[in-house]
Amino acid sequence: MEYYGLHSCFGTCFSPDGPGTLRIVNEAKYDMIDISINNVSQISYPNILPIGKTYSISDNPKTVNYSLGVGFYTSTGDRDVWFTLAGTASIIAGSETTVTFRNPSIAQLLSGFAVASDWQGDYWDGNLALHRARFRFTNAGTFTLYDGSTLRSTGTVQLVSWPNRDSIVTFRICAPTCGAGIRLPYPFGNFKYANGPASWPIIDYYKN
Repeated sequence: MEYYGLHSCFGTCFSPDGPGTLRIVNEAKYDMIDISINNVSQISYPNILPIGKTYSISDNPKTVNYSLGVGFYTSTGDRDVWFTLAGTASIIAGSETTVTFRNPSIAQLLSGFAVASDWQGDYWDGNLALHRARFRFTNAGTFTLYDGSTLRSTGTVQLVSWPNRDSIVTFRICAPTCGAGIRLPYPFGNFKYANGPASWPIIDYYKN
């Protein structure tokens, strides 16, 4: 059931200066399943704020806390929130304040929403000696690749595709030219990259 374009009030909906509007826009890749204003939930199962839609709240001028979540409902109606956005917004008399929930970047995903995050993968050479390769991805969209303690390459990452409501995000590594698309099951899995030796060409990288 779609749930958007609705209006609600917190307390009395009148002010000498007139009410204002808080407009929430869902520009993420998933439906919004949680809209909380001042710790009061505005939607519940099976209601959603679909991709590309808005939810508007009219009230007297004030500052409110908001917490938004996108993802899916489980079969039992519980929220399975994949990404969140929280903050404060001011409702201004006679004006509209907009809060937009945008999709995370591929840099944020790979860095784990931190400054940087490591993904490592093991491989065996032709002499059956074990090696460990390691990507360090940053939230600025760059990476450094190590083989053991040896620096192998640096570069950037680019998003290739992220279909709506999909669990597969495809990106590519550019060092400096860009390679083929790499499928990243998010938020559950690892990714495979063909940068190993002839004896072990495809390495499975997992978040450390």
